[in-house]
Amino acid sequence: PSEAAGHLLDALPAGSWIVLTEPYELREEGTQYLARLDDPRGLFSVAATFERCTKWPSVTVAGINADGFETSCHLPIEAIDRLTGPRSEVLHELAAAVDHNERVLLACHNQAEQQRLAELLAETAPTFAERVTLCVGHVSRGFRIVSERLVVLSDHELFGRTEVRRMPRRRRIETRALDSFLDLREGDLVVHLSHGIGRYRGMRRLQKDGRVEEHLVVEFRDNVQVYVPVSLIHLVQKYVGASRAAPELSKLGSSAWAKKKRRVAEAVSDLAAEMLQMQAAREARPGIAYPPDSHLQKEFDAAFPYTETDDQIQAIDAVKRDMERSRPMDRLLCGDVGFGKTEVAMRAAFKAIDA
Repeated sequence: PSEAAGHLLDALPAGSWIVLTEPYELREEGTQYLARLDDPRGLFSVAATFERCTKWPSVTVAGINADGFETSCHLPIEAIDRLTGPRSEVLHELAAAVDHNERVLLACHNQAEQQRLAELLAETAPTFAERVTLCVGHVSRGFRIVSERLVVLSDHELFGRTEVRRMPRRRRIETRALDSFLDLREGDLVVHLSHGIGRYRGMRRLQKDGRVEEHLVVEFRDNVQVYVPVSLIHLVQKYVGASRAAPELSKLGSSAWAKKKRRVAEAVSDLAAEMLQMQAAREARPGIAYPPDSHLQKEFDAAFPYTETDDQIQAIDAVKRDMERSRPMDRLLCGDVGFGKTEVAMRAAFKAIDA
């Protein structure tokens, strides 16, 4: 942010705490990030940011070398690698631990998996299900706290899953409104909501009403320039056209841009009406309402080797809800190669066959 806009830390509510994880590495990362930018103007320096951190109560988390300590702290924690194999055997061992007055905590990656595990245990091991605690949390490997008589295990260990979470790649949508002037390079074509197509010509600080603010300089036809305050940056977005040929810059004050927007709005309205008619026709047709997930379906879902991503879980739940309705499903499943579309489709296919 610019000095006029203020620093992120200045927006924290009173009484906030700051956690600095590996501050030396944070300084290095910040310095390297600023060095990669073509134009870091308007951003606070790393030193200025850390100086602001001193104004708040903080906690520093950093790795230290323990060789120089005179005493060591021994935690009575044991690994439980032996809890591997078929799920029935693992459940049997956990039930035995409960019988010996040990508490069992099963950690799930999210609430959806917690709910599914609770339903599965209630059907397959109801007595055991009543004596364990399920929670949402991340545990890479199970362990036992001896002094507390507590066994902690993750759901991926219970199901023999590979602990690999495929993180979705976020693609930048170039036609969206800009989040920052750093999204632009000088000479880029842009679209101003009110004035049309222009060319970005950099940043300029201007003073108005005693206040200094950064402005985007946008050039239109006949070298006419408009200064857009960064506080109104949502009015500007990158230009992306279907043709490789560069478009003409809009003429400021002309009615041509308003006419184009009106024609586009009418075309969008016509398309929306057509889609609504099509959707109404589809909704009027009867379909097959499949029953809720059976025990066999839950077993099948749990047998997949990878932990689902949040997007996968959302897609799976949406598809199953569609299948349980009495109307035909009308859904398009999109995703990059290797991000689990087939796993979603297999669950839907199994649900249809199981019915």
